[in-house]
Amino acid sequence: FFTKRFVLGSATAMPFRDNEFDAVWSIWVLEHIQNPEQALREIRRVSKSGGLLYLMPAWNCSSWAARRYEVRPYI
Repeated sequence: FFTKRFVLGSATAMPFRDNEFDAVWSIWVLEHIQNPEQALREIRRVSKSGGLLYLMPAWNCSSWAARRYEVRPYI
């Protein structure tokens, strides 16, 4: 049912052109990235001027950290 191509990439080095997207969303991702500031720069780079950003980090990561997942809690 999906007609979009699958793209393998990194949040800190996205394989997209500058100003490519009208909207970007990130749900429960930023807390897992070692350099979230670089990911935010990439989000800004691939977003069109005036584009919509939906960013939702997981605020309570203590249960993930207890299972040895790499997380960066936002509090």
